[in-house]
Amino acid sequence: MGKGLYLTGEIPWREVLVSGHALSAERSKISKSKGNSHAGGPLELVERESADALRYWATSIKPGLDTPFHPELIANGRRLVTKLWNAARFAARHLQELSPEEMTSTQELAGLLPTDRWLLARLAHTIEHATLELRENDYAAARAEVERFFWSDLCDNYLELVKARLYNGMGEHTQAARWTLYQALLAVIKLLAPYMPFITEEIYQGLFQEREGVTSLHLASWPQAPAWWQSARAEADGQALLDLLKQVRRYKAEQGLSVGAELERLELSVRSDLKDMLEAALVDLKSATRARELIFTW
Repeated sequence: MGKGLYLTGEIPWREVLVSGHALSAERSKISKSKGNSHAGGPLELVERESADALRYWATSIKPGLDTPFHPELIANGRRLVTKLWNAARFAARHLQELSPEEMTSTQELAGLLPTDRWLLARLAHTIEHATLELRENDYAAARAEVERFFWSDLCDNYLELVKARLYNGMGEHTQAARWTLYQALLAVIKLLAPYMPFITEEIYQGLFQEREGVTSLHLASWPQAPAWWQSARAEADGQALLDLLKQVRRYKAEQGLSVGAELERLELSVRSDLKDMLEAALVDLKSATRARELIFTW
């Protein structure tokens, strides 16, 4: 700092972020001089698991804290890379039906169903919290926030709910699902780009670059959620949908049925104040529960 101040007349930095040490199984610092580094060193790990997976492990704990070296954490990073790639491949076949104007529009779309509004509300929450955590230099908490949204909200729940709309053209409701998927996946790779720069850039180049018009993901703007995405009501409605799905999945498990097993008729007892929302989301509920006929009792 002193030399920088002397040469330039300016303070070169005002904050310093110090990482901890990587620890061996014996809880001692891993170093080349101690001879306790991983066989083949980091380059061998990069070759086998990928640089993104190694960066995933390195960002798994708060700054300043020591990080035990766990191969399973690197494996978790590899699984996230694979899941991102598979999600992008799934999305590619559906997003090509969106026009450039639809893709980049931030205006509220006609045809949005409660499921779409729930995901957008969860995405707004994720962007806000991850951004705040990064500003506080807590990159591990920010990554965990984004990762939870991607695995749980987007992949495990939203995509299961909207498959019927994506595959069975339903006009504006299908376009709304495609647009919501576009917004969510683009935001996810932007939020994960600092951690996994290679897989996110690859997805961006193949799926978004031509549409977004920015040459690289790493030159793109940080995601920002329009105000209309933020909705406590949408989040509550979505949670009600997920609670119903949990009940149905539990019922199928008790009956020895697979999650994807079709049901001829399904009757659900629900609160009367959810009537309008559930009727609007009927197509998505039938898709996720695999019920040919879905009856609500109030």
